[in-house]
Amino acid sequence: MKNFIESLFDKEQSLEFQYMDYDMIFYKGEFQSYYLVFFLKNQDDLMFLWQNTEEVFQEIKKNHEIYDTNMDKNTLCMYCFKISDDDYYQTEVMGSICELSKRIGLIEEDLSYFTKHVLVYTEDMDKFSEGYVGKFDELCRKYIVEEQFEKYKKSSRDNYEYDFLMNVFIKLPFLRFGEYQIGTDKRYQTVESYVKKKAKEHSVELEKVQEEMINLETVIEDESAFYNWLDSLIDKERSQNKSEEEGK
Repeated sequence: MKNFIESLFDKEQSLEFQYMDYDMIFYKGEFQSYYLVFFLKNQDDLMFLWQNTEEVFQEIKKNHEIYDTNMDKNTLCMYCFKISDDDYYQTEVMGSICELSKRIGLIEEDLSYFTKHVLVYTEDMDKFSEGYVGKFDELCRKYIVEEQFEKYKKSSRDNYEYDFLMNVFIKLPFLRFGEYQIGTDKRYQTVESYVKKKAKEHSVELEKVQEEMINLETVIEDESAFYNWLDSLIDKERSQNKSEEEGK
């Protein structure tokens, strides 16, 4: 799994950081975002790292070679570990939330120091990911199609590949699901053409819109950061309007 997850990042943006003896990676993403990923052996490791989030954060701040103030608000920490099929599908089978799901909920709701996501996967998912190391585009073109979605709706267990891929998109927001959906669905291709046409007519820079949406994804779960982003957006709009008025 580590090889697959690491292949989603730009190798040139790898940051040298180690917390204790955990298997982990740390990468810088676009727009001053950062991704700290742990590959764990069990739930005990998960709970330990969560309970020691402050220590992890302070260790990063002490590392003057890599520390950047943007890490204070724009770091996503993801914990990955393999679980049994029984544990993975327990909620689906039993119809109630299992203890692991409750723990994951607590961790992901905790916004102190980092945004936190937990990616759990089965043995089949782990083996599946090995076949697509460095081939994420190929994986998406194959599985983000209506046929796979319909199969998944009937049984997530029978289409664990699609289930796993969707979870990866959810846990790593810099991955843009819409891009692959547009590329495989003729209906979205029509919408895309229309949007591009209207953007051109009204002199809208789609790249800037997309950049702001990515910025929003990194702060949406942090109320303070979200309002700072919103204020910044308003200031940009006012500045642009003022420049346009002065140019008339």
